[in-house]
Amino acid sequence: MGVQVLPARNGAHHQHAFPLPGPDPLSLRGMFDRADYGVVLLDRELRSHYINRAFRQTWKLPNEKADAAPTFADLVGHGRATKAYAVPNGQLDDYVAKRIALVRVGNIAPLDVRLSNGEVLRLHCAPLPEGGRMLSYITITDLARKAERLEKLLTQERDAARAPAGQPDGQLLERQPPSIAPWQVRRVEDYIAANWDQPIGVEDLAAATGASVRSIFRTFKQCRGYSPMEFVKQVRLRRAHEMLTCEDATTSVTDVAFACGFGDLGRFSKDYRARFGALPSATLHRSKGAR
Repeated sequence: MGVQVLPARNGAHHQHAFPLPGPDPLSLRGMFDRADYGVVLLDRELRSHYINRAFRQTWKLPNEKADAAPTFADLVGHGRATKAYAVPNGQLDDYVAKRIALVRVGNIAPLDVRLSNGEVLRLHCAPLPEGGRMLSYITITDLARKAERLEKLLTQERDAARAPAGQPDGQLLERQPPSIAPWQVRRVEDYIAANWDQPIGVEDLAAATGASVRSIFRTFKQCRGYSPMEFVKQVRLRRAHEMLTCEDATTSVTDVAFACGFGDLGRFSKDYRARFGALPSATLHRSKGAR
């Protein structure tokens, strides 16, 4: 596999060499430059060797910065500096650090990135030979808006069905909150599965179902035998196990733990061992030894 250099073209100066699979890397890069979605190629150190036009336009990244081989951390920092992320200021540090850790791990599920201008991008991270990464950012704004409208309609219908005839919504006072239906338990699970890499609080679960926190915890315990926060932990542990067994020699236990939302490495190791019968370091060692 040879190393090719794409010459400057139409103001986009792709001056950095990067090994690409296939017989014609120049054609591949030309195709990426014509794509309407963002593409970034990173080496094993997470330094960019190619950034296509769509990414530069979406993130308002000047050519001089894009052509200076910025690291992924630099790119995320640019998004932060330009206030591109729809993330509260108090959560930005954690958000940025997790994005970097997830891409470093490489073997991740698609992630939705919400921008402050209302756009929603779906990030895919694919491992490349020699430890590199290919990132693609596909716009799914219309799809996300349709899903949000449908969710709003379902919530309105559910609230209307709960309210007694002749009594306006919001005037129903409950001594004991009603149990939520099994489909709402599944909605909690779906929400957790889709947002496992984000901070998840009990208020988020209540908003996702339109039910009270007490109702969620009580009915979740009745239907599943454990709390929703225990389910959060188990989902993150499964993700950590997938990452530790991926074909990526650059993976570390610390990176995986942080990417999966475990800030306490000791607690992570204890919970991981209880779930999988081995320490995370042992899983990683076996995975690397099998290559």
